[in-house]
Amino acid sequence: MQGVFKQNWGLLRASTIRYKGKTPNDYNISAEVNNNLCFGVSLRHESQNFYGERKWFGGHRNGARLNPNTQDIQNYKDTTRAVSHFCLVQ
Repeated sequence: MQGVFKQNWGLLRASTIRYKGKTPNDYNISAEVNNNLCFGVSLRHESQNFYGERKWFGGHRNGARLNPNTQDIQNYKDTTRAVSHFCLVQ
């Protein structure tokens, strides 16, 4: 199974217990997220709690440097929220 939505490896390393202390070269470890949708959603929530929702979403598209309210980021928000809902209703 492929991952359903992209998660930034740098953000995950800085904000989740599972990946803290890992290096940029350890990115292959995160392939486990692709095999478990609800695990990926739980990491998303942990990372969002660390950064805040606005900064987390913006960081995936433009580093939140410019405008975290672009259409691209809004599309990403809509998609990840729909995927997260899937885990809630199972």
